[in-house]
Amino acid sequence: MIILDIGHTFIKTYNSQTYLYDKIKISDWDLFTNFVLTYQTEEFYIGSVNYSIKENLEKLLQSANVNYHYLTHEHFRPFIKVSSQIDFNELGLDLLSIIYFVEDTDYLFINNGTALVYLKYSQQLDGVIISNNIFYDTEQLMHKTHLDCQYQDHYDFACNTSDAIAAGISFSFKKTLVHLMEQHQMQKLYINGIDPIYLQQLDKYQIQYLGNTTLLGYIKLLKHLNILTH
Repeated sequence: MIILDIGHTFIKTYNSQTYLYDKIKISDWDLFTNFVLTYQTEEFYIGSVNYSIKENLEKLLQSANVNYHYLTHEHFRPFIKVSSQIDFNELGLDLLSIIYFVEDTDYLFINNGTALVYLKYSQQLDGVIISNNIFYDTEQLMHKTHLDCQYQDHYDFACNTSDAIAAGISFSFKKTLVHLMEQHQMQKLYINGIDPIYLQQLDKYQIQYLGNTTLLGYIKLLKHLNILTH
Protein backbone atom coordinates (compact mmCIF):
# COMPACT_ATOMS: atom_id res chain seq x y z
CA MET A 1 0.00 0.00 0.00
CA ILE A 2 1.13 3.54 -0.81
CA ILE A 3 -0.05 6.45 1.31
CA LEU A 4 0.25 10.00 -0.03
CA ASP A 5 0.18 13.24 1.95
CA ILE A 6 -0.27 15.94 -0.69
CA GLY A 7 0.42 19.50 0.43
CA HIS A 8 1.04 22.68 -1.49
CA THR A 9 4.80 22.23 -1.81
CA PHE A 10 5.56 18.52 -1.35
CA ILE A 11 3.99 15.12 -1.84
CA LYS A 12 5.07 12.93 1.07
CA THR A 13 4.91 9.18 0.57
CA TYR A 14 4.86 6.03 2.67
CA ASN A 15 5.30 2.49 1.37
CA SER A 16 3.76 -0.03 3.78
CA GLN A 17 5.77 -2.91 2.28
CA THR A 18 9.20 -1.33 2.69
CA TYR A 19 8.29 1.05 5.57
CA LEU A 20 10.06 3.80 3.65
CA TYR A 21 9.12 7.48 3.75
CA ASP A 22 9.98 9.95 1.01
CA LYS A 23 8.95 13.33 -0.31
CA ILE A 24 8.75 14.76 -3.81
CA LYS A 25 8.37 18.38 -4.82
CA ILE A 26 5.08 19.00 -6.58
CA SER A 27 7.02 21.07 -9.10
CA ASP A 28 8.93 17.90 -10.04
CA TRP A 29 5.91 16.18 -11.58
CA ASP A 30 8.04 13.90 -13.77
CA LEU A 31 9.64 12.41 -10.68
CA PHE A 32 6.24 11.86 -9.09
CA THR A 33 5.00 10.27 -12.33
CA ASN A 34 7.90 7.82 -12.19
CA PHE A 35 7.04 7.06 -8.56
CA VAL A 36 3.42 6.26 -9.47
CA LEU A 37 4.47 4.07 -12.38
CA THR A 38 6.94 2.21 -10.16
CA TYR A 39 4.21 1.32 -7.66
CA GLN A 40 1.17 1.26 -9.96
CA THR A 41 0.17 -2.23 -8.80
CA GLU A 42 -0.12 -1.05 -5.21
CA GLU A 43 -3.29 0.37 -3.69
CA PHE A 44 -3.03 4.12 -3.05
CA TYR A 45 -4.63 6.07 -0.19
CA ILE A 46 -4.50 9.84 -0.55
CA GLY A 47 -4.85 12.68 1.93
CA SER A 48 -4.72 16.02 0.15
CA VAL A 49 -5.18 19.71 0.85
CA ASN A 50 -4.04 20.73 -2.64
CA TYR A 51 -7.08 20.79 -4.88
CA SER A 52 -5.27 22.61 -7.68
CA ILE A 53 -3.52 19.42 -8.80
CA LYS A 54 -6.49 17.07 -8.35
CA GLU A 55 -7.32 16.90 -12.06
CA ASN A 56 -3.72 16.14 -13.08
CA LEU A 57 -3.34 13.68 -10.20
CA GLU A 58 -6.41 11.71 -11.19
CA LYS A 59 -5.42 11.67 -14.86
CA LEU A 60 -2.05 10.21 -13.86
CA LEU A 61 -3.51 7.60 -11.51
CA GLN A 62 -6.19 6.54 -13.96
CA SER A 63 -3.78 6.32 -16.89
CA ALA A 64 -1.59 4.03 -14.75
CA ASN A 65 -4.64 1.96 -13.74
CA VAL A 66 -3.96 2.63 -10.07
CA ASN A 67 -6.57 1.59 -7.52
CA TYR A 68 -6.80 4.73 -5.39
CA HIS A 69 -8.94 6.13 -2.59
CA TYR A 70 -9.21 9.54 -0.92
CA LEU A 71 -9.23 10.08 2.82
CA THR A 72 -11.98 12.54 3.72
CA HIS A 73 -13.33 14.55 6.63
CA GLU A 74 -15.84 11.81 7.29
CA HIS A 75 -13.05 9.36 8.11
CA PHE A 76 -11.88 11.66 10.93
CA ARG A 77 -15.23 13.00 12.16
CA PRO A 78 -15.94 10.23 14.73
CA PHE A 79 -12.59 10.75 16.44
CA ILE A 80 -12.13 14.53 16.69
CA LYS A 81 -14.01 17.11 18.74
CA VAL A 82 -14.13 20.72 17.62
CA SER A 83 -15.65 23.89 19.03
CA SER A 84 -19.26 24.50 18.05
CA GLN A 85 -18.06 27.72 16.42
CA ILE A 86 -15.82 25.80 13.99
CA ASP A 87 -17.11 24.35 10.73
CA PHE A 88 -15.60 20.86 10.70
CA ASN A 89 -15.67 20.70 6.90
CA GLU A 90 -13.70 23.94 6.63
CA LEU A 91 -10.72 22.47 8.47
CA GLY A 92 -7.86 21.22 6.36
CA LEU A 93 -7.52 17.45 6.24
CA ASP A 94 -3.89 17.87 7.31
CA LEU A 95 -4.97 19.60 10.53
CA LEU A 96 -7.45 16.82 11.32
CA SER A 97 -4.71 14.27 10.77
CA ILE A 98 -2.37 16.15 13.12
CA ILE A 99 -4.98 16.27 15.88
CA TYR A 100 -5.78 12.59 15.41
CA PHE A 101 -2.10 11.63 15.58
CA VAL A 102 -1.24 13.66 18.70
CA GLU A 103 -4.17 12.27 20.73
CA ASP A 104 -3.59 14.51 23.73
CA THR A 105 -5.46 17.26 25.59
CA ASP A 106 -4.63 20.88 26.39
CA TYR A 107 -1.81 21.71 24.02
CA LEU A 108 -0.63 24.15 21.39
CA PHE A 109 0.57 22.60 18.13
CA ILE A 110 2.68 24.48 15.59
CA ASN A 111 3.01 23.03 12.11
CA ASN A 112 5.63 24.55 9.85
CA GLY A 113 4.62 23.64 6.31
CA THR A 114 3.95 25.87 3.35
CA ALA A 115 2.19 28.05 5.94
CA LEU A 116 2.89 28.37 9.67
CA VAL A 117 -0.17 26.99 11.49
CA TYR A 118 -0.96 27.19 15.21
CA LEU A 119 -3.61 24.86 16.69
CA LYS A 120 -5.08 25.33 20.16
CA TYR A 121 -6.57 22.13 21.56
CA SER A 122 -8.19 21.89 24.98
CA GLN A 123 -10.45 18.83 25.12
CA GLN A 124 -11.49 19.97 21.63
CA LEU A 125 -10.09 22.08 18.82
CA ASP A 126 -10.68 25.65 19.98
CA GLY A 127 -9.06 27.61 17.17
CA VAL A 128 -6.42 27.98 14.48
CA ILE A 129 -3.97 30.69 13.44
CA ILE A 130 -2.42 30.63 9.98
CA SER A 131 0.51 32.88 9.11
CA ASN A 132 3.13 33.16 6.43
CA ASN A 133 6.01 30.73 6.73
CA ILE A 134 8.76 33.10 7.77
CA PHE A 135 11.34 30.31 8.06
CA TYR A 136 10.86 29.24 4.48
CA ASP A 137 11.33 32.83 3.33
CA THR A 138 14.39 33.19 5.57
CA GLU A 139 16.02 30.11 4.09
CA GLN A 140 15.44 31.53 0.63
CA LEU A 141 17.05 34.80 1.68
CA MET A 142 20.08 33.04 3.15
CA HIS A 143 20.49 30.91 0.06
CA LYS A 144 20.36 33.91 -2.24
CA THR A 145 22.77 35.95 -0.13
CA HIS A 146 25.07 33.00 0.73
CA LEU A 147 24.79 33.72 4.44
CA ASP A 148 25.70 31.33 7.22
CA CYS A 149 23.42 32.56 9.99
CA GLN A 150 23.51 30.63 13.28
CA TYR A 151 20.13 32.04 14.42
CA GLN A 152 21.25 33.29 17.80
CA ASP A 153 18.51 35.18 19.63
CA HIS A 154 18.53 38.91 18.93
CA TYR A 155 15.84 41.29 20.19
CA ASP A 156 16.97 44.69 18.96
CA PHE A 157 17.96 46.50 15.81
CA ALA A 158 20.98 44.74 14.37
CA CYS A 159 24.26 45.86 12.91
CA ASN A 160 24.80 42.88 10.63
CA THR A 161 22.62 40.88 8.30
CA SER A 162 22.74 37.61 10.26
CA ASP A 163 21.55 39.30 13.47
CA ALA A 164 18.93 41.22 11.51
CA ILE A 165 17.47 37.95 10.23
CA ALA A 166 17.63 36.44 13.73
CA ALA A 167 15.84 39.50 15.14
CA GLY A 168 13.08 39.11 12.57
CA ILE A 169 12.61 35.49 13.55
CA SER A 170 12.70 36.25 17.27
CA PHE A 171 10.16 39.04 17.11
CA SER A 172 7.70 37.56 14.65
CA PHE A 173 7.72 33.96 15.88
CA LYS A 174 9.06 33.48 19.39
CA LYS A 175 7.31 36.46 20.96
CA THR A 176 4.04 35.46 19.32
CA LEU A 177 4.47 31.93 20.63
CA VAL A 178 5.17 33.03 24.21
CA HIS A 179 2.20 35.41 24.07
CA LEU A 180 -0.13 32.60 22.98
CA MET A 181 1.16 30.15 25.58
CA GLU A 182 0.81 32.66 28.42
CA GLN A 183 -2.50 34.12 27.27
CA HIS A 184 -4.14 30.70 27.15
CA GLN A 185 -2.15 29.22 30.06
CA MET A 186 -0.85 26.35 27.95
CA GLN A 187 2.08 24.19 29.07
CA LYS A 188 2.33 21.52 26.36
CA LEU A 189 3.78 22.49 23.01
CA TYR A 190 4.03 20.18 20.00
CA ILE A 191 6.26 21.25 17.14
CA ASN A 192 6.37 19.88 13.60
CA GLY A 193 8.97 21.04 11.11
CA ILE A 194 10.81 23.63 13.22
CA ASP A 195 14.40 23.18 14.36
CA PRO A 196 14.83 23.32 18.17
CA ILE A 197 17.30 26.18 17.77
CA TYR A 198 14.34 28.49 17.09
CA LEU A 199 12.89 27.64 20.50
CA GLN A 200 15.84 28.30 22.77
CA GLN A 201 15.04 29.68 26.24
CA LEU A 202 11.55 28.17 26.26
CA ASP A 203 12.48 25.39 28.67
CA LYS A 204 9.57 26.09 31.00
CA TYR A 205 7.21 24.53 28.46
CA GLN A 206 6.82 20.82 27.75
CA ILE A 207 8.01 20.75 24.15
CA GLN A 208 7.82 17.68 21.92
CA TYR A 209 9.30 17.74 18.43
CA LEU A 210 7.56 15.70 15.76
CA GLY A 211 8.05 15.04 12.07
CA ASN A 212 5.84 13.89 9.19
CA THR A 213 2.89 14.38 11.53
CA THR A 214 0.19 14.63 8.88
CA LEU A 215 1.38 11.50 7.07
CA LEU A 216 1.71 9.63 10.37
CA GLY A 217 -1.85 10.62 11.20
CA TYR A 218 -3.08 9.13 7.93
CA ILE A 219 -1.17 5.92 8.64
CA LYS A 220 -2.57 5.72 12.18
CA LEU A 221 -6.12 6.26 10.89
CA LEU A 222 -5.81 3.55 8.24
CA LYS A 223 -4.58 1.13 10.89
CA HIS A 224 -7.45 2.07 13.18
CA LEU A 225 -9.90 1.40 10.34
CA ASN A 226 -8.18 -1.97 9.66
CA ILE A 227 -7.39 -0.87 6.12
CA LEU A 228 -3.65 -0.98 6.82
CA THR A 229 -2.81 -4.11 8.76
CA HIS A 230 0.97 -3.85 9.16
